Amino acid sequence: MDKGFDLVVCKFSSWFHLVSILSYLEGLNTRPATVVFFQDSFMGRRAPVDESVLVNCADNVFFFTSFKELDGFFCAEVGLDKASATRIALVTPSKRPYRFYRLLKKYSSNVSFTLTEEGLGSYGGILQDVRACVREDLGGSLMPLAVKYMVASILIVGLDLYFSLGKRRGEVFFLFDRALVINEDVKSRYLKIIQRLVPENYIFLRGQSFVLVLTPPVVELGVLSKDEFLICLSELRDSCQMDGEFVIKPHPVEEFEKYSGLSVLPAGIPAEWVLTRCSDQISGVVTPSSTSAYLAKALFGREVVRFAGFDPLYNTLSRRQQRLVSSGRLWQ
Repeated sequence: MDKGFDLVVCKFSSWFHLVSILSYLEGLNTRPATVVFFQDSFMGRRAPVDESVLVNCADNVFFFTSFKELDGFFCAEVGLDKASATRIALVTPSKRPYRFYRLLKKYSSNVSFTLTEEGLGSYGGILQDVRACVREDLGGSLMPLAVKYMVASILIVGLDLYFSLGKRRGEVFFLFDRALVINEDVKSRYLKIIQRLVPENYIFLRGQSFVLVLTPPVVELGVLSKDEFLICLSELRDSCQMDGEFVIKPHPVEEFEKYSGLSVLPAGIPAEWVLTRCSDQISGVVTPSSTSAYLAKALFGREVVRFAGFDPLYNTLSRRQQRLVSSGRLWQ
C-alpha cells in the first residue's frame, strides 16, 4: 500500500480502534510526514491512551481531543486552504465521519477516507446502526421511541448516501472479509501492534487462575436495569463450571459501583492486555455478544463461553454479526 500521503488524520475513541488504525499505518510503504490523532469520547468518556506509543508513526505526530483545537491546528500550524493539493487521508473506524470529512475538505481538495475496524459494529447493516444510534446517541433524549427511530433512520441513511453517492469512502481495512474469512496479513499486524502497546510488565493476580468475564454496558445503554443485570450475573456465577475467581472486565463506560464485592479490573485496562500477558492464568473467558467474542479466538486462540441468559444484545444483531460472534464461542 504505497499511498504517499502528506498528512494522515486518525479519529478514534477506544483502545481497539487505535489498534486497528495503527495496524493500517503499519502497512503503508511510504511513511507519512505528519500524523494527527484525534481521540473522541464515547458516552462522555475517553479511554486512557499513552501518547508516547504514537510518536514513531511519522516524523511529526500531534494529538488532540478538541475539535476546535484540531480546526485551529489546520488553520494556523499547517497553513492549508481549500485549493491545496496536499494529500490527506482520514483513517477512522467511524462509518460516517461527516464532520471530520467536511473539516478536511476545507483545507485540501485531495482527501481520501479509509474505514478501519470499529469492532462488531463494523460487520452490521443499516438496521443495526440505527439501533445503535437510538441506544447510544439518542438514549438520553426525551423523544418517544418511535420518533428516535425515525430521526436515527433519516440520519444514518442520509449520511450513507452522502458517502456512497459521492464515492467518498475508499479503502476498507477489516480483520475479516465479507465472507467472514480472516485476513492473515491484517491479523499479524494486529498482533504486532498489540504486543507493542501492551506494557511488558503488566501482571494481574500473580500466580492465581481466574475466569475473565467481559461485560457490556447494557445498564448504561438502558437495555437492562441494574437489578436485571445483576441477576443475570449471579445466575452466570452459579452455573459456571470453570475454576478460579470471577474477574470482571467492564466496558470503559460502565459504572463500576454495581460490581461491589466482586473483583474488577481497573478502569481503562483493555481486555487485550489481560489476554496477552495473563493467558496462562485464565481458566476461561465469558462474554455476551461483543467484539471480544470473536477477537479472543481470532487473535489469541481462546474460545469464549456464551451463556444464553447473559447475552441481551444477541437478538439485535444481524445474521452476519451472529455468525461472527458464534465463530469464537462455545455455547452453554
